[in-house]
Amino acid sequence: MIRVTGATVDADGEAFVRVVAVVTGGTGVRLFPRELQVLRLLAEGLSYAQIAERLCLAQVTVCKTAGRVYVRLGVSSGPAAVHVAYQRGVLTAPCGRCGQGEPRP
Repeated sequence: MIRVTGATVDADGEAFVRVVAVVTGGTGVRLFPRELQVLRLLAEGLSYAQIAERLCLAQVTVCKTAGRVYVRLGVSSGPAAVHVAYQRGVLTAPCGRCGQGEPRP
């Protein structure tokens, strides 16, 4: 589920919506889209440097983002974050056919 808080109007009068946070499943874990993206890449086994390259970010940005994920999940490392994310349903195991996460029942 995506929670959106308010819409904003730009200089041209066009309304647009800013995604504030993602609430994944019924887990109650609130992650911003970038945090979820970094968590998924950590689950794939990528290093901070590899994630930074893939997302065109500075490595320090990836490190800080991962740190926020760790705090939100109550862990202190990448492997622990991935483990807890799978346990709590924030991440789902990849489908054997397409490599995408299977939907939660």
